Amino acid sequence: MGKVCCEHTNASSPIEVKCSAEDVIRYLSDVEKVAQCYPDADKVEKLGDGTYKWTMTERNVATVRLRGVQVCKYSRDGNSVVWEAVDPTNGDKTNMQSNGKFLVEPTGDSSCKVLVEAKLETEVPIPQMLVGFARKLAEREMRLTWNAYLEAIKKAAETGELSKGVLNFEDPLGERLQQRHDPAARTKDYLGTVNAYYDAVTEIYRSGWGNHFHFGLFFDKDEPAEVAIKRLETVIVTAGNISKECKVLDIGCGVGGPTCNIALMTGAKVIGLNINEKQLEMARKRAEDLGVSEIVTFDCADAMKMPYPDNTFDVITFFESVCHMPDKDLFFQECFRVLKPGGRISASDWMQCENPTEQEVHHFIEPICSAHAVPHMGSVGSYRRSMEKAGFIVATAVDLRVEGDILRNWEMLDSLAIKSFHEKPKELFNENNDPLMDMLITGGVALSEGAKAGVFILGRFLALKPTSPMRWDPPANYGIFPVAKAYGTQPPLVGPSTVEADRNLKRPGALPAPEESAKRAKKE
Repeated sequence: MGKVCCEHTNASSPIEVKCSAEDVIRYLSDVEKVAQCYPDADKVEKLGDGTYKWTMTERNVATVRLRGVQVCKYSRDGNSVVWEAVDPTNGDKTNMQSNGKFLVEPTGDSSCKVLVEAKLETEVPIPQMLVGFARKLAEREMRLTWNAYLEAIKKAAETGELSKGVLNFEDPLGERLQQRHDPAARTKDYLGTVNAYYDAVTEIYRSGWGNHFHFGLFFDKDEPAEVAIKRLETVIVTAGNISKECKVLDIGCGVGGPTCNIALMTGAKVIGLNINEKQLEMARKRAEDLGVSEIVTFDCADAMKMPYPDNTFDVITFFESVCHMPDKDLFFQECFRVLKPGGRISASDWMQCENPTEQEVHHFIEPICSAHAVPHMGSVGSYRRSMEKAGFIVATAVDLRVEGDILRNWEMLDSLAIKSFHEKPKELFNENNDPLMDMLITGGVALSEGAKAGVFILGRFLALKPTSPMRWDPPANYGIFPVAKAYGTQPPLVGPSTVEADRNLKRPGALPAPEESAKRAKKE
């Protein structure tokens, strides 16, 4: 059970009502009448002097259905109508607590403005890991609900006509949300689609993921996600042999979490590259707050057309961002161009398994792509081939399930929530007409189910640009990095990283047994 808390005020844009302040206050004090304007109110019962029980319509909260129940006591305080949550005296159970006030300020004899301050706390049957995401979505919905509620109150006060407020959900992706189900359209307009996607979801992602927009590599069933996320960054940094002397390019840098962390870990000079200006503003602020802005900078550009001279960087990193690019061959050619001879790619990304069936693509991969602005998804083998085609020597191309537990990333969507999602009639799921909520829930469920089926995976890569066309001079033990340094005291069982092994890892059941994996690691 998670507890979601959110607040709302319209102080910056109070609603103007063409009625006297006293008339509006009297109207707001008639709780049973004014409740008829609230979009989600199903029934309001008077329990005692100024005390009312609100029962809300059943609705979607994250992936579950919820009927909110609260008890509030109302009173007048000057030009304000105040309500506060109270415990019911008749044994009724509540799952919501609401506190706030209407403030009515006269602007003339027959006009006033109404301001509201409201706080809401709801107990929701969702995993604790989802609470941050749920809070951000709840804040968005609370704002829209109160806007609709106040407009309905204004209409009722001015005309006497009572009707429920109607939520006006914004469509954050506009036309691009409608075309996201078309792979060809996602590919053709990838810049616009990806930009619109991150404009819409960045604040929501930050509320649940923090500043590091990628999944983690878990070793312990009880460790927090933050530890697993930082572990993967440490693996990428250590595998890439990043040091203070390196110049690093972090592609698809998001809001700068991994970019800044690389600089903090190594002292290297790092450039974060991103196409989304909104995220770049946050990234620059983060670098400044962490005191690394002298060695961490950010550029806005398409990574398939990088604005850098040949032979500029020692290392390129990316964390689950290249999946957004439609032409992986072109991207890796650009990486080869801007890396110095001997330079490395050390990275991780979203993958599909090798050779998924048509049904698996339809059921798992396409819903993931359409919900996350991914034109199409590659595999460990296809990334390896693109790197080699560009001229790289690939030291590591591995399914991360060999190196640790990635399924814990999707425990935030537990089996009960997913079961509830599938059991809902589609018309109920879409009844609130919130396209952003629909997209995030559908995408989250597809990720979870795809990962559990072994169709959606995470891949990790390490590749080297040779020092000359015919020569490769890797550092000693290149690609066999000190695992203990990256992982701490609990190194994983490292299995083979060949294309053949990648094919064998298509399903969770095909993973090598721990003893077999240990033997293979020892032989290597």
